[in-house]
Amino acid sequence: MSASQIKAVAREMFAESGYDGVKLAEIAKAVGIKTPSIYAHFESKEQLFLSLFAEAAESERWRLANYVDQSTSPSGPLEDRLKAVYDYYTDPEAGGMQAFLKKTMLMPPKLLKPKLQHDFIQYEKGVSEMLGGMLQQAMEKGEIREQAAQPLINVFYALIDGLLVESQLYSREIYRERQQMIWQYYWQSVKG
Repeated sequence: MSASQIKAVAREMFAESGYDGVKLAEIAKAVGIKTPSIYAHFESKEQLFLSLFAEAAESERWRLANYVDQSTSPSGPLEDRLKAVYDYYTDPEAGGMQAFLKKTMLMPPKLLKPKLQHDFIQYEKGVSEMLGGMLQQAMEKGEIREQAAQPLINVFYALIDGLLVESQLYSREIYRERQQMIWQYYWQSVKG
């Protein structure tokens, strides 16, 4: 069994049950190996989890950029590009690495919280640079009024974080209605 096979199974299990809800023995059983075999690849559950988090954050940053570029034109209207980012992060059906990241940030394990916060801030810096570039380009083109980009980025994060919680609480119908309404209000505030 390879490290990548162990990671794939562990990522799904952690995304479903969180760090504290999964034991190494359960991962080993799901992979079809004995628990000591995991130690041939990872020193501990913590190292496995942190490795998954770092891998997921890097992968998601690139997947987001590719999604936005494939969904819209790089020089297209800000509304389309920003909406693509919003849709990417607020999709309640997202699975894989995105589901793992969301679950981890909603309920980070206490023991690993400082390290995860540091790694997440690094991930967010890359996303913020992309958003800031989009906003700056739109201001230069006259699509939106001149304004500080950081408050718009901060509000954007607060909205997608709030929707992340709501996606866990409400029916898909109610969630989709709120998702659309929040986007409309956000976009109106960005346009000015």
